[in-house]
Parts: sequence; C-alpha cells; structure tokens
Amino acid sequence: MELERLDDLKAAVSGDNPDWEFVDSAIPQISKDAGYFTWAFNRGIRDPDENVRDLAVSIIEKSEIPEDVFAKIRFALNAIMTDKDAGEFVRIRAAFALANHGPGIYKNDVKEKLDEVRTNRKYMETEPDLVRSANAYCQTLSPKRVTAR
Repeated sequence: MELERLDDLKAAVSGDNPDWEFVDSAIPQISKDAGYFTWAFNRGIRDPDENVRDLAVSIIEKSEIPEDVFAKIRFALNAIMTDKDAGEFVRIRAAFALANHGPGIYKNDVKEKLDEVRTNRKYMETEPDLVRSANAYCQTLSPKRVTAR
C-alpha cells in the first residue's frame, strides 16, 4: 500500500468540497491491494470524519476480499449499516459492501437498505449513481440468481 495514495484519498474526501469523482476513479486501481482493505477495516471505519468512514466502506465494497476474510467482518459491516449514528452514506456503502461480497445472514437487512435507497425520491433526484448501484445490487440478491453467497 502506498501511504501517499491513501493520504491523497483521505485528503480528497476531507473538507467542505470532497472530490468523490477522484475517489471513485482511484478505488478500482487499489482494489487488489490488501493493504487498503486492511486500513479501511482496521482504522478507516472508525475514523471520526464521516467522509473518511465513507471512503473506508467504499474501499471495502470494491476490494477483492476472500470469503474467509470477509466472513470475519460481515457482522461489523451489518452493525455499521444499521447504526443510525454512522452517517447516511456510510450506512448505504456498508449495505453495498455486504451485497457485493455476500450478505450472509444479513440478506434481509441488506435488501431493506437497498430498497430504501432505490425508492427514496431525494436519492433519485440528487444521487442517481447511488440508486443505480442499489438497483444493481438488488439484482444480485434476487432469489432467481443462483449464487454461493
């Protein structure tokens, strides 16, 4: 993991005008580096800055994480997703991470959060990418889709 890149990502989301486009373009480039996922889970999701926590769950969502490792953090992500104090987008991204890697026993909770995003008029108007992601993840959780998750 390049500490400079992590510092750049944290700086991009800090302050009054976070640069989420930069972050969204950088995350796929780091998704295979376990160091970023490790930082995200061990430190990022506990950061006092809500935007840094959002960054952390976004990294977890897009990272390549083996199932045996993800199984150990599923509970923590569900706790974040259902914590009213975690921050609106942090909760949503935690649901996305669970949907992407397999929600396990939290499938109903994840589907409920995804449906909340998909049907929220505010998100439809101001966060269309979020709604598209929620729709896509709902499809992956569909009972018609056969999956090992």
